[in-house]
Amino acid sequence: MDKIKAVIFDLDGTLADTLPLCIKSFQLAFEEILGVKYSESEVIKYFGQTEEGIVKSLAPDRWEECLDAYIKIYTENHDLCPAVFDGVNEILEFASNNNFKMAMVTGKGVHSVYITLDYYGIRKYFEYVETGSTTGIIKDQCMEKLLKLWQIPANQAVYLGDQPSDITSSKKAGVLPIAVTWASTTNSDLLEAENPYKIFSKTSDFKIWLEKLSGCPAV
Repeated sequence: MDKIKAVIFDLDGTLADTLPLCIKSFQLAFEEILGVKYSESEVIKYFGQTEEGIVKSLAPDRWEECLDAYIKIYTENHDLCPAVFDGVNEILEFASNNNFKMAMVTGKGVHSVYITLDYYGIRKYFEYVETGSTTGIIKDQCMEKLLKLWQIPANQAVYLGDQPSDITSSKKAGVLPIAVTWASTTNSDLLEAENPYKIFSKTSDFKIWLEKLSGCPAV
Protein backbone atom coordinates (compact mmCIF):
# COMPACT_ATOMS: atom_id res chain seq x y z
CA MET A 1 0.00 0.00 0.00
CA ASP A 2 1.26 3.47 -0.91
CA LYS A 3 1.48 6.05 1.84
CA ILE A 4 -1.94 7.51 2.64
CA LYS A 5 -1.83 11.28 2.30
CA ALA A 6 -5.51 12.24 2.37
CA VAL A 7 -8.60 11.34 4.38
CA ILE A 8 -11.99 12.25 2.91
CA PHE A 9 -15.04 12.06 5.15
CA ASP A 10 -18.75 11.54 4.67
CA LEU A 11 -20.92 13.37 7.21
CA ASP A 12 -24.33 11.86 8.01
CA GLY A 13 -23.90 8.52 9.75
CA THR A 14 -20.10 8.77 9.61
CA LEU A 15 -19.15 11.73 11.79
CA ALA A 16 -22.49 12.07 13.58
CA ASP A 17 -25.80 10.23 13.91
CA THR A 18 -27.66 12.90 11.94
CA LEU A 19 -29.71 10.77 9.53
CA PRO A 20 -32.69 10.54 11.93
CA LEU A 21 -32.64 14.36 12.17
CA CYS A 22 -32.66 14.63 8.37
CA ILE A 23 -35.60 12.25 8.03
CA LYS A 24 -37.63 13.91 10.78
CA SER A 25 -36.98 17.38 9.35
CA PHE A 26 -38.28 16.31 5.94
CA GLN A 27 -41.37 14.74 7.47
CA LEU A 28 -42.19 17.84 9.52
CA ALA A 29 -41.51 20.20 6.62
CA PHE A 30 -43.80 18.32 4.23
CA GLU A 31 -46.49 18.06 6.87
CA GLU A 32 -46.27 21.79 7.59
CA ILE A 33 -46.34 22.95 3.97
CA LEU A 34 -48.30 20.20 2.20
CA GLY A 35 -50.30 18.66 5.02
CA VAL A 36 -48.87 15.29 3.97
CA LYS A 37 -47.32 12.77 6.36
CA TYR A 38 -44.60 10.92 4.48
CA SER A 39 -43.18 7.73 5.96
CA GLU A 40 -39.47 7.22 6.58
CA SER A 41 -39.23 4.88 3.60
CA GLU A 42 -40.96 7.39 1.31
CA VAL A 43 -38.33 9.99 2.23
CA ILE A 44 -35.28 7.71 2.34
CA LYS A 45 -35.77 6.39 -1.19
CA TYR A 46 -34.77 9.83 -2.50
CA PHE A 47 -31.58 10.01 -0.45
CA GLY A 48 -28.53 10.51 -2.63
CA GLN A 49 -29.99 13.80 -3.83
CA THR A 50 -29.47 17.04 -1.93
CA GLU A 51 -32.31 18.44 0.14
CA GLU A 52 -33.28 20.62 -2.82
CA GLY A 53 -33.49 17.57 -5.04
CA ILE A 54 -35.59 15.66 -2.51
CA VAL A 55 -38.16 18.44 -2.05
CA LYS A 56 -38.35 18.93 -5.83
CA SER A 57 -39.10 15.21 -6.18
CA LEU A 58 -41.80 15.13 -3.52
CA ALA A 59 -43.23 18.65 -3.83
CA PRO A 60 -42.39 19.95 -7.32
CA ASP A 61 -44.89 22.81 -7.17
CA ARG A 62 -43.97 24.04 -3.68
CA TRP A 63 -40.38 22.90 -3.33
CA GLU A 64 -38.99 26.30 -2.33
CA GLU A 65 -41.40 26.57 0.60
CA CYS A 66 -40.60 23.01 1.65
CA LEU A 67 -36.86 23.62 1.41
CA ASP A 68 -37.11 26.76 3.56
CA ALA A 69 -39.19 24.85 6.11
CA TYR A 70 -36.73 21.96 6.09
CA ILE A 71 -33.73 24.19 6.76
CA LYS A 72 -35.58 25.99 9.58
CA ILE A 73 -36.71 22.74 11.22
CA TYR A 74 -33.31 21.10 10.73
CA THR A 75 -31.58 24.03 12.41
CA GLU A 76 -34.05 24.34 15.29
CA ASN A 77 -33.96 20.62 16.05
CA HIS A 78 -30.22 20.00 15.75
CA ASP A 79 -30.07 19.48 19.51
CA LEU A 80 -31.58 16.06 18.80
CA CYS A 81 -28.06 15.20 17.58
CA PRO A 82 -26.02 17.19 20.11
CA ALA A 83 -22.55 15.84 19.38
CA VAL A 84 -20.45 13.93 16.89
CA PHE A 85 -19.80 10.27 17.61
CA ASP A 86 -17.47 9.59 20.53
CA GLY A 87 -13.92 9.64 19.23
CA VAL A 88 -14.59 11.65 16.07
CA ASN A 89 -13.07 14.86 17.41
CA GLU A 90 -9.95 12.92 18.35
CA ILE A 91 -9.73 11.46 14.82
CA LEU A 92 -10.07 14.89 13.22
CA GLU A 93 -7.54 16.46 15.55
CA PHE A 94 -5.02 13.66 15.04
CA ALA A 95 -5.34 13.73 11.26
CA SER A 96 -4.99 17.50 11.23
CA ASN A 97 -1.93 17.48 13.49
CA ASN A 98 -0.21 14.79 11.44
CA ASN A 99 -0.40 16.46 8.05
CA PHE A 100 -3.11 14.39 6.42
CA LYS A 101 -4.99 16.32 3.74
CA MET A 102 -8.62 16.46 4.85
CA ALA A 103 -11.85 17.12 3.01
CA MET A 104 -15.54 16.30 3.15
CA VAL A 105 -17.63 14.77 0.39
CA THR A 106 -21.29 14.61 1.32
CA GLY A 107 -24.62 14.17 -0.39
CA LYS A 108 -26.01 17.02 1.72
CA GLY A 109 -26.76 20.39 0.21
CA VAL A 110 -24.69 23.50 0.76
CA HIS A 111 -27.01 24.93 3.42
CA SER A 112 -27.42 21.98 5.77
CA VAL A 113 -23.81 20.81 5.62
CA TYR A 114 -22.52 24.10 7.04
CA ILE A 115 -25.30 24.22 9.63
CA THR A 116 -24.03 20.89 10.95
CA LEU A 117 -20.30 21.57 10.61
CA ASP A 118 -20.69 24.86 12.47
CA TYR A 119 -22.98 23.36 15.09
CA TYR A 120 -20.28 20.81 15.93
CA GLY A 121 -17.43 23.29 15.48
CA ILE A 122 -15.57 21.06 13.02
CA ARG A 123 -15.61 23.09 9.79
CA LYS A 124 -12.01 24.15 10.45
CA TYR A 125 -10.68 20.64 9.83
CA PHE A 126 -11.71 20.42 6.17
CA GLU A 127 -9.70 22.08 3.44
CA TYR A 128 -12.53 21.44 0.99
CA VAL A 129 -16.22 20.62 1.41
CA GLU A 130 -17.91 19.07 -1.62
CA THR A 131 -21.70 18.87 -1.52
CA GLY A 132 -24.16 16.77 -3.49
CA SER A 133 -26.38 17.15 -6.53
CA THR A 134 -30.12 17.63 -6.96
CA THR A 135 -30.21 14.72 -9.39
CA GLY A 136 -28.31 11.94 -7.61
CA ILE A 137 -25.01 10.72 -6.22
CA ILE A 138 -21.89 12.47 -7.52
CA LYS A 139 -19.43 11.52 -4.78
CA ASP A 140 -17.02 9.84 -7.19
CA GLN A 141 -16.82 13.04 -9.24
CA CYS A 142 -16.22 15.07 -6.07
CA MET A 143 -13.40 12.74 -5.03
CA GLU A 144 -11.80 12.98 -8.46
CA LYS A 145 -11.95 16.77 -8.18
CA LEU A 146 -10.17 16.65 -4.82
CA LEU A 147 -7.43 14.40 -6.15
CA LYS A 148 -6.75 16.91 -8.92
CA LEU A 149 -6.69 19.80 -6.45
CA TRP A 150 -4.28 17.93 -4.20
CA GLN A 151 -2.32 16.45 -7.11
CA ILE A 152 -2.09 13.04 -5.49
CA PRO A 153 -2.82 9.53 -6.86
CA ALA A 154 -6.18 8.02 -5.97
CA ASN A 155 -4.59 5.16 -4.01
CA GLN A 156 -3.08 7.68 -1.60
CA ALA A 157 -6.52 8.75 -0.38
CA VAL A 158 -9.20 7.02 1.68
CA TYR A 159 -12.91 7.79 1.96
CA LEU A 160 -14.87 7.08 5.14
CA GLY A 161 -18.54 6.31 4.63
CA ASP A 162 -21.40 4.39 6.20
CA GLN A 163 -23.45 3.43 3.13
CA PRO A 164 -22.90 0.87 0.34
CA SER A 165 -23.04 3.70 -2.19
CA ASP A 166 -20.04 5.27 -0.44
CA ILE A 167 -18.02 2.15 -1.19
CA THR A 168 -19.04 2.03 -4.84
CA SER A 169 -18.39 5.76 -5.29
CA SER A 170 -14.92 5.40 -3.76
CA LYS A 171 -14.09 2.52 -6.08
CA LYS A 172 -15.23 4.50 -9.13
CA ALA A 173 -12.83 7.27 -8.15
CA GLY A 174 -10.04 4.80 -7.34
CA VAL A 175 -9.98 5.97 -3.72
CA LEU A 176 -9.61 3.35 -0.99
CA PRO A 177 -13.06 2.77 0.55
CA ILE A 178 -13.26 2.65 4.34
CA ALA A 179 -16.60 1.43 5.70
CA VAL A 180 -17.65 2.54 9.18
CA THR A 181 -20.44 0.84 11.10
CA TRP A 182 -20.69 2.85 14.30
CA ALA A 183 -23.97 4.61 13.38
CA SER A 184 -27.36 3.27 14.47
CA THR A 185 -28.55 3.55 10.86
CA THR A 186 -25.78 1.43 9.32
CA ASN A 187 -26.31 -2.03 7.86
CA SER A 188 -23.00 -3.87 8.34
CA ASP A 189 -23.94 -6.78 6.11
CA LEU A 190 -24.66 -4.53 3.14
CA LEU A 191 -21.36 -2.73 3.64
CA GLU A 192 -19.37 -5.95 3.87
CA ALA A 193 -21.02 -7.18 0.66
CA GLU A 194 -19.42 -4.25 -1.19
CA ASN A 195 -15.95 -5.48 -0.17
CA PRO A 196 -14.48 -2.27 1.29
CA TYR A 197 -10.74 -1.86 1.72
CA LYS A 198 -11.21 -1.71 5.49
CA ILE A 199 -14.20 -1.80 7.82
CA PHE A 200 -14.28 -0.33 11.32
CA SER A 201 -16.96 -0.67 13.96
CA LYS A 202 -15.27 1.64 16.48
CA THR A 203 -13.86 5.14 16.05
CA SER A 204 -10.97 4.18 18.32
CA ASP A 205 -9.95 1.36 15.97
CA PHE A 206 -9.90 3.70 12.99
CA LYS A 207 -7.79 6.20 14.91
CA ILE A 208 -5.29 3.47 15.81
CA TRP A 209 -5.08 2.56 12.12
CA LEU A 210 -4.41 6.20 11.25
CA GLU A 211 -1.74 6.38 13.92
CA LYS A 212 0.04 3.39 12.40
CA LEU A 213 -0.11 4.99 8.95
CA SER A 214 1.41 8.20 10.26
CA GLY A 215 4.14 6.37 12.17
CA CYS A 216 3.42 8.76 15.00
CA PRO A 217 1.05 7.22 17.58
CA ALA A 218 -0.78 9.72 19.73
CA VAL A 219 -0.29 9.66 23.48
